[in-house]
Amino acid sequence: MNKSTILKGNIVTETAVLADHCICIEQEKIQAIAKTPPDDNQPFRPGKNRFILPGFRDPHIHDIHGQLQAPFLTIKEIAERLQKVMRALAQSGVTGVYMATFGAPLEHLETYCRGARLWMENEENGLAGAKLLGVNIEGTFLNEECRGAQPAEFCLIPTRDDCISALDRLHATGAVKLVNIAPDYGQPSLRTIQHAQQSGILVGAGHTKCSADILREAFEHYGLQYMVHFTNGPTGQSFKPFGGGGAFEGALGIPIVKELVLDRYHVDERYVLDIIRRTEELWGNDKMIVVTDSSFPIPGEIPDNEFLIGTTVAQKDASGRFCRSVAYSQPDGTTIPAPDNTLCGSLLSMDKAFGNLATLFTSDIRGHWFEHPALPLDQAVVKAARLCSTNQAILDGHSTHTGSIAVGKDADLVIGSLESQEGRYAFHVETVWVHGEPVI
Repeated sequence: MNKSTILKGNIVTETAVLADHCICIEQEKIQAIAKTPPDDNQPFRPGKNRFILPGFRDPHIHDIHGQLQAPFLTIKEIAERLQKVMRALAQSGVTGVYMATFGAPLEHLETYCRGARLWMENEENGLAGAKLLGVNIEGTFLNEECRGAQPAEFCLIPTRDDCISALDRLHATGAVKLVNIAPDYGQPSLRTIQHAQQSGILVGAGHTKCSADILREAFEHYGLQYMVHFTNGPTGQSFKPFGGGGAFEGALGIPIVKELVLDRYHVDERYVLDIIRRTEELWGNDKMIVVTDSSFPIPGEIPDNEFLIGTTVAQKDASGRFCRSVAYSQPDGTTIPAPDNTLCGSLLSMDKAFGNLATLFTSDIRGHWFEHPALPLDQAVVKAARLCSTNQAILDGHSTHTGSIAVGKDADLVIGSLESQEGRYAFHVETVWVHGEPVI
């Protein structure tokens, strides 16, 4: 874009809210940030609740409908499906995304990844909606005992399967940028993590019940970098001293990045605030990220009745706010009930997550470990923006050009109003900009 564009609002930087400021965009970049001049003859003046934020980034969101269709589609049709998904995600303020997978046959995952790669290379990627940054292989390299809603029949474990060859096949598609590998099986798991990291893939650990000692070894010596939907999936916990405790205790004791699903159902909000505070006190403010772990990025596609993910029978909860596992199909055609409160992905969007964070940070809440006094709204908004955008960009190595608002960075922005009703904040998206161009 050759012409300059001026955006006005309360600009949320990494450290402060700049009230009644303007951003100048030129050549896809933020060229200047300045106080809106008092003699500005343009009639628009931003309200106190209108914020310009760094565009939200979601490294962990599924498209169950699209992935189930993928084996029956051409590569081009998968790319077209992802274009539709990216357009829908932009409506909730997302500017960058990694599509996560659930367990499936390896050849089906390869097909889906090739379709993703085709859209990633399309010049319209990031112009027709959020930018597809890559694929996140979540539901394949798990501990079967901790699979949650992931189909057991598609779990690959390094003591039984050739996980390194499987990784190489997926990596060869050119789309895979993140992968979940449970460290639970000792050296075979650690070698698999190391192989992925050396291949340039960002490695997380979830659906795990490894010991704290193994988790630390994976992090310090083999390239593990983040915890997948921390405290969900499940994450093994142990109050006994052996092995340093479980994966939960291990993650709290090392500076590893932790994903949190902020729908206020996946994780008790008291733990959310406790984990954030403990992590910040020990390791700084860049080790927590918010993800949606959503199952259906296009709201109109959420089924009202039961649906299958592999052999897992799932259904939208009566609240309409998440999906739960109902039962597991057996080889003989029968089913066994899933354990109570086994979640099967959220129905969260990033704009809702941002509003949930603003609500939590501006409330007086007694946690399990700490007291959490309410923050002023400006401080809450700055903190929420870091968790929804900045820290994701730091994790995936893109923070030099995106993830926060600063001169010289890409103009990846979401503009909207933050409104309070009955003690809860909701963020209403108005416009979204990707690389300096409006996409909604």
